[in-house]
Amino acid sequence: MSEAEMRRTMEHKDMNSDVGLELAPLMTNQTTGNPKRDPSTGYMMNHSLSTTDVTKLASLQGPQPWHSTDNKQQYWEQLTGQVSEKQNIGARGRQIDEQQQKQHFESWETFWGRPGNGAPRDSSQKENLMKMLHYPENSNKAPNNVELITLERLSVK
Repeated sequence: MSEAEMRRTMEHKDMNSDVGLELAPLMTNQTTGNPKRDPSTGYMMNHSLSTTDVTKLASLQGPQPWHSTDNKQQYWEQLTGQVSEKQNIGARGRQIDEQQQKQHFESWETFWGRPGNGAPRDSSQKENLMKMLHYPENSNKAPNNVELITLERLSVK
């Protein structure tokens, strides 16, 4: 048996097996697969689902508390209080963000140097090794750095 024939027989067995759930029989058994029809004409009837109107429920309950004249002022004050509270929270958040950002940049500027692209700044000055080894600190005869550099380059016999 060729590979194509084996594949076709396997697909046929899968389609005819009782294992699993087939979509077509499921749809014909449900209301969506079997729409209502008008008995006299045979045309499809309206089968849309009903919807609810939440505003209608509110109007049936009667006037809301903020509709009365004395409660309007209280309701207005509550709403403006909520708006101002939200604005204050946003302003505080922005202020904290700016402060943290400023602190971050200040710490990076003081600790890390730009020339080395991330190398820490070294505040101490490098000393000349030859001067440190051969001349004591308080010596008056100690040559300056330029003289030491030239002395290093002279050949020793």
